Amino acid sequence: MNYYIYAHYILNSDIPFYIGVGTKLRAYDSKKRSILWKRYVEKYGLVVKILQENLDKETAMSVEKELIQKYGRINKGTGTLVNLTEIKYRKETLGRNQKKN
Repeated sequence: MNYYIYAHYILNSDIPFYIGVGTKLRAYDSKKRSILWKRYVEKYGLVVKILQENLDKETAMSVEKELIQKYGRINKGTGTLVNLTEIKYRKETLGRNQKKN
């Protein structure tokens, strides 16, 4: 129960440009971010908001997926987020559902 959901916002905006799951200081870390994320931060600034705390991993990943679907992704032409994939969620789902040979 140490996971949280965070959002990155452009300064003076109430619309997020990134949604993520984190532990510890992940929401405030600028390493391992996409080039598009870095360009947004350079151009518009950054405000970090913790949206939900004290979640288990499965719940956090489910909420992240819902929020990404709600706000939509720029690279899919569906919204405002620079999230490039939902790969963290897919990896977890695939890992649990794969059959052993």
